[in-house]
Amino acid sequence: MPAARRLVVALMAAVVCGAPGLALASEGASATVVSLPVGAQVAGLAVGPGAVWVANGRAGTVSRIDPSTSQIVATIPVAEPSPTCDRCWGMVAARGDAVWAAMDMAGPVVIRIDPYANHIAETIEVGVLPSALVVDEGDALWLTATLENAVVRVDPHIPGAVARTAVHLPAGISAGREAVWVTTHQPGATGQLVRIDPRTGLVVATIPVGRDPGALAVADADVWVANEADHTVSRIDAHANTVAATIPVAHFPVGLAIGADAVWVASRGSALLSPPALSRIDPNTNTVVETTPLEGTAPIGMAAGAGNLWVASRNPDEVLQIGPVPLPDDPPAASGPPLLLIELGVGTIFLLLSGQVLRRRRPRGSDRPAPEGRVLEALLLRQQASGQAAARQWPCR
Repeated sequence: MPAARRLVVALMAAVVCGAPGLALASEGASATVVSLPVGAQVAGLAVGPGAVWVANGRAGTVSRIDPSTSQIVATIPVAEPSPTCDRCWGMVAARGDAVWAAMDMAGPVVIRIDPYANHIAETIEVGVLPSALVVDEGDALWLTATLENAVVRVDPHIPGAVARTAVHLPAGISAGREAVWVTTHQPGATGQLVRIDPRTGLVVATIPVGRDPGALAVADADVWVANEADHTVSRIDAHANTVAATIPVAHFPVGLAIGADAVWVASRGSALLSPPALSRIDPNTNTVVETTPLEGTAPIGMAAGAGNLWVASRNPDEVLQIGPVPLPDDPPAASGPPLLLIELGVGTIFLLLSGQVLRRRRPRGSDRPAPEGRVLEALLLRQQASGQAAARQWPCR
């Protein structure tokens, strides 16, 4: 039996039999597999109080995992399923008692899930097809829209409060009180990390990073960016808006999470070059101090919370629970229950767009047919035709 298959069998046995699972050398942690329904096509995940939320792009559902039992305890339909869609995308974000999801097949909307009743509580039109989604400390939603070359802020408490900032081909996003950070692609060149002032919606800094930046994580005065095509992680000094270090990691990093004394990186790996892996970076030395192979998996993103790392993987669709690992103390919520650390790893959007057709269903409440598909060339043509201008209608604060 091949080594990769033996590993998967061992991990599955850990779930069924209650065995400790895969040991991660220096941390003494173990990995447990949470299997998702066949054909779910896991796309994104986030950690909230008492739950891990997983967006399933093809199934059009969000799965709720109980982190204490590693079991799926609820499945919430949020869009029509599309069994033949190969690259359906979806995302989910959680903070306090707010859980939000967006999916290709749901159209240009964001959907609020009631975590107490496990059903849809609200749907908000946003005018774009979201690519990544995050909730800031004030409960505002921030999303990237790769097809529309925009970063969008949504205030869920004010009807129609949707504002745009023009950003060329945005991918991953993280939002804090002082800054909103967005990774962007520059075809044929290095990527960029864009800093947006959350009060004005203006771009205040643009920092060159590696090629195809996607996932990012923010802690204290640092921003960490996964550069998929360069197989590196960039460490950004948020005070100076400069690159402080560039750290080689396993091939194709797609997820980042912040630990109490480490930065964790999930990498997809490359055939014949390196297996999928989990790397631990020591922020004191800016070096990888441990790399654990995750053979038999296909990571696409990672989140941290509830004392564990959570790695979303495809083929088959599953979530790896890796822990316990030391995580920072969570900041108190402005209101509601205490928060858990949320770091949403977003794989590069170009992996989904280049050479693949994104199937879109008709946007809700509209008689216009949705575009049947767009590849990289169509993205560039659309950007050139529409120009760089985008409306900014920012609320006063």
